[in-house]
Amino acid sequence: MSDKLACHLLVAPDIPAQHALEFSHRMRAIVDTVAAPVTLTERVVDDITPLAHLTLGSVVQTSWRAPRPFEHRAVLGFSYAGHSVADKKSSEIRVLSGSETQRIQRQPAAEKALRQALLKVGFKRVIGQSAPLPGVTGELFEQVSDAGWINFVQSGLERLRGLGWQIVINQGFHFELHEVGQWYADIEEGPGHAWFDLELGIEVNGQRYSLLPILLNVLRRNPELLDPQSMALRK
Repeated sequence: MSDKLACHLLVAPDIPAQHALEFSHRMRAIVDTVAAPVTLTERVVDDITPLAHLTLGSVVQTSWRAPRPFEHRAVLGFSYAGHSVADKKSSEIRVLSGSETQRIQRQPAAEKALRQALLKVGFKRVIGQSAPLPGVTGELFEQVSDAGWINFVQSGLERLRGLGWQIVINQGFHFELHEVGQWYADIEEGPGHAWFDLELGIEVNGQRYSLLPILLNVLRRNPELLDPQSMALRK
């Protein structure tokens, strides 16, 4: 034990009995050459299989150089017996249980297999700086196109859930798809039947949505859709 550490311990305040166990764990995590107030034991746990956690979300692009106003991201993390871990650096998770410290060993091969499962449904790693999803940490992935996102949500998402993945869809995620209930058309005639207003829309979960504002928003965000060359390719 260094002289500096010994001096700090000599002037440290008394530890209340009800906090002795917690203090012992914290001190053990920092230095193991000093006897803790409570005798602690350690147990290595190496037989827990990781579960994959995937969070889907859309974030606003703040850079003026961004090609699109939004980024869509999938954030991958893992949990071991309910204890989450999002970084790739730590090799174990320390869990305090009474006077015992459980050292849960991460399973790199199993985590790699889960990443590969994500790549098989069209995802690729996000390279370079990217806006993170608020309040979510983990490894960033993305689809190469809007069509890729739609295909994943329609088929790949349930496939991963069937494999035991826990998937969270953040509010505002642009590719959260809902089945259209039915179409509707409202016609309002003007005085003397000289003109009329037509509103065409759809019903989703009992809520009516007019198509005109939706189409205008799509065209504003994707002006290339009206480009003559792009339109010719879609014929």
